[in-house]
Amino acid sequence: MCFYTSKEISEATKISKEYFGEFNIVDTKKLSDLAVEKNEASSGKFLLITHEICDELLNSISHLVQNADFSLLPILIFERDFDNPEINASVSEVFKIILPVKTGYGQVVSIIEMIVGSGQLKFQLAESERKYNALVNNLPGITYRCKNDSDWTMLYMSRKMEKLTGYPVRSFINNKDLTFSDIIVPQDREHVWLCVQKALKKNLSFTLEYRIKTAKGRIKWVWEQGRQVVDKNGEIFLEGVIMDIDYYKNLEQRIELMRHMVLAINASSDLPDLIEIIKNELGKVIIAGDFKLNLFDWDKREFLVPCVEDGREYYKKIPMSKTLDALVIKRNRSIFFKKLEIFKLHRQGKIIQDGPAPEVWLGVPIQRNGKSSGVIVLQDFESEFAINSADIELLEFVSVQVGAVLQKKQAQDETLKLLQAVEQSPLSAMITDLDGYVVYANQKAANLLGKSLNEILGKIPNIINPYKSETEHYSNVWAALRKDGAWQGEYKNTNAAGEVCWEHAFISSIKNVRNKTTHYLYLKEEITERKQIEIELRKAKLRAEESDKLKTAFLANISHEIRTPMNAIIGFTEMLRTNDYSKDDHEEFFDLIIENSKKLLSTIGNIIDIAKIEAGQMSVSSSMCSANKILYDNFYTFEKLKEKLDRTQIKFIPQQYIIDENLLFMSDPVRIYQVLENILGNAFKYTSSGSIIFGYTLLEKGDEKFINFYVKDSGMGISEQKKEHIFNRFTQASNNYMNTAIGSGLGLSISRNIARLLGGDILMESTPGKGSEFHFLIPYIRVNEFEFSQGSAKVLKEKTEMEWPDKTVLITEDEDSNFKLLEIMLRKTRVKIERAFNGKQAVNYVIGGNDVDLILMDVRMPVMNGYEATEHIKKFNQSIPVIIQTAFALKGDRENSFGAGCDEYLSKPIKATELYGLLKKFLG
Repeated sequence: MCFYTSKEISEATKISKEYFGEFNIVDTKKLSDLAVEKNEASSGKFLLITHEICDELLNSISHLVQNADFSLLPILIFERDFDNPEINASVSEVFKIILPVKTGYGQVVSIIEMIVGSGQLKFQLAESERKYNALVNNLPGITYRCKNDSDWTMLYMSRKMEKLTGYPVRSFINNKDLTFSDIIVPQDREHVWLCVQKALKKNLSFTLEYRIKTAKGRIKWVWEQGRQVVDKNGEIFLEGVIMDIDYYKNLEQRIELMRHMVLAINASSDLPDLIEIIKNELGKVIIAGDFKLNLFDWDKREFLVPCVEDGREYYKKIPMSKTLDALVIKRNRSIFFKKLEIFKLHRQGKIIQDGPAPEVWLGVPIQRNGKSSGVIVLQDFESEFAINSADIELLEFVSVQVGAVLQKKQAQDETLKLLQAVEQSPLSAMITDLDGYVVYANQKAANLLGKSLNEILGKIPNIINPYKSETEHYSNVWAALRKDGAWQGEYKNTNAAGEVCWEHAFISSIKNVRNKTTHYLYLKEEITERKQIEIELRKAKLRAEESDKLKTAFLANISHEIRTPMNAIIGFTEMLRTNDYSKDDHEEFFDLIIENSKKLLSTIGNIIDIAKIEAGQMSVSSSMCSANKILYDNFYTFEKLKEKLDRTQIKFIPQQYIIDENLLFMSDPVRIYQVLENILGNAFKYTSSGSIIFGYTLLEKGDEKFINFYVKDSGMGISEQKKEHIFNRFTQASNNYMNTAIGSGLGLSISRNIARLLGGDILMESTPGKGSEFHFLIPYIRVNEFEFSQGSAKVLKEKTEMEWPDKTVLITEDEDSNFKLLEIMLRKTRVKIERAFNGKQAVNYVIGGNDVDLILMDVRMPVMNGYEATEHIKKFNQSIPVIIQTAFALKGDRENSFGAGCDEYLSKPIKATELYGLLKKFLG
């Protein structure tokens, strides 16, 4: 600096020390020592130069200026433009000063104006600095000068920087403690850099907005405007102004946030979608570590967290517990906690903190109708200053809007669901005005009527149309609507195909907020199929009730059919044990026991046959049959029974198809006898006088021929209502179980099933009071008569050779009575008999090396059953024949026996002829 008087020098020194720190004045006469002194680090050096000697000094100090260490020595040099002819050097001179770096202001160029008048300069530095500082510090923002690098290295910043950021200015100068880039939020750093570089390329000023993070962790919005400055050396610097716009930016964002939320209401498809949009929008406004929005269900006491997984949107349900979220719901107000307060609540047991506690936590309730319906949570795990009062205000403002939006959106969704439910309903739905004219109809209504929606609108439905509905029905419907506001019922209508159908309709009034009826809702569905099902169900109910009665009658009859022969068997057997009766009486008792045993066996056989029919297991065989033999065998049998049946007055007449001729055919003779026995038995039961004609004919039906066995009686006959029922199980012509007819009521049912299994059928004609006529049809499959007679002769011959005294038969039977029966049957064969009481004993007997030529094996026994015993025996000795004997006698028993390794099969009760035939087969 240049001064004339010592007073001015002294004043300048005082002011300079205030701004530039301690320094020593270098005498111009000791310039030669300057190069040495500049290296001394004790204090700064300041060179004072007068304008009178400046010319002669410029050349001498130029090399010193170039090599000077500016961190130690500020040097004042002349501004070379003072020789401008327009500037009077005696009035004004301009200089530049380079300040030392240690002052904290860096290498800053200051322009100092020097006034020379009346032979002396007047120093005005203090006033100039005062005006400069007042101007800079009174600006609404921060002025700066910085380098154009990634750190935005600051060379100068005004003092308001500390008020904006909370950091002292010296912390930024030359990146002493941190860079200016450090306080720019990471999300905005790239944006700032690109905007500035784009403006510099075009040599334009730049304007931009971005966010900074203060010393206390608060996020603020700032506005910056600047441009580049190039010095003489071509180095680029940036100079500009930074202003705090946080308040205005938050206000702007609130407005923008609400605009987006309104758009989101229309854009989102459902509540989870809407919540996700709200979360995204809030995330743009508030920068914190974690943000969430959860709804709350008061009825189930659980939070509903919207989730999306595999493209499917749903609510994850979280039970309410002692959490901070639950605390907000209970208190129904905003809650702001710092980490220490959260720990305190946890120690007090008011909350349960599962994970790490955040540094700061904010929860704001979403309210609807004054009650919390959800919570918005903002938390940060890094800084306790991440959330401030502005965030709380913003979140509370947003929560109110979210509550209203959610309520409106939920109402819209419910309305949409209701509309979709009506549109997609399987019911026909229409809405009419008060006069009955249709103002709305769904597609189902159009389909049901076979019309388009336009054809339905403006019309009156038939049910309330006086011209298309019965007068009484029309009046009843409208009377109910006016009185009760609703009507429902069933009625006949015409469907789209013009057919009469049944419909069920429900009509109710639609009322406004003043409880006044404005429209009618008309729902209906076609129930023709349901009505038919109901009719069938009623019929089935009647059939079930009838079946129940029939079963009751059956149980009574079957009890009678079992107890009656059992009574005779037991009674006459006891009589045989006494000596009170003669030999002739005993013979009669034997006959009666055998006769009643056959009756009992027949009844049990019928029950087994019914079980086989139920299970689809009844089977038939095929062998040669003689029509004449069947005719006369049954004729002589029933002729002998006439007296026992007390039907001696009845004429029993056989009729042969062609006299002296016989019909041979292939069928099942056992089943044929069973059917004819049932038909003839019924004829004798229900005929008290007159005649019974029994015969056969050859009947042709198209290309097929049938043997037709017929039974014609002059009995009581059967009414039309009972003609089909008599073929049902448990049914007799008279279902009064106290009637005089005997039998279980199973005969005709079994007979028709057998006839159909044989390929034929049973037909019936009857007139009440005049008698009945039954026809048993069997397909006529002709065979050679010679083959039939030869086969019969062979069977008769085999019956004569029945003695094997050198053979041993092992009877495996746990029941004494059954063993005794077999023993008696085998006496005439003279075989040796051994007994095993169970399957295990039989196995041990064979494995023990005993001679056995044949085994009669019962199925059901203790310790080991017949099937298991047979398997063990066959593994030891495959050659021993095993004949299984069982009382099950159902389809599959024979196959099971052969599967276990048995060689033959006998069903109980065992017939002697069948047993002898098998003995002949295996013993020779």
